Amino acid sequence: MITQLYRIIEEIKGSTTTTRIVPFGTGWHPGLNGPFLMYNFDQMPSIVFRESYRRSTFLYDKDDVADYQDAAVEVRSLALSQHESAAFVANIVRRFETA
Repeated sequence: MITQLYRIIEEIKGSTTTTRIVPFGTGWHPGLNGPFLMYNFDQMPSIVFRESYRRSTFLYDKDDVADYQDAAVEVRSLALSQHESAAFVANIVRRFETA
């Protein structure tokens, strides 16, 4: 597991990946409902891909997409910065290594 955590730190510090962590203890937020991907296009309306245990769904309805855009803003507002996220994972590594 430590090797995976080191890899996450490398990815966070890389310039091509954005990784921001929402730590436990932030209370309820829309990200707890499950993963979703927002696809934004230049010449077409945005769509949402939502994954769950037994099925996946693409959402095209303008109001549904707007709700997920709001959810993404809320989750991002709770997330640690890129630098803070790297420090958070590094702290977990230190705790494992000294345990």
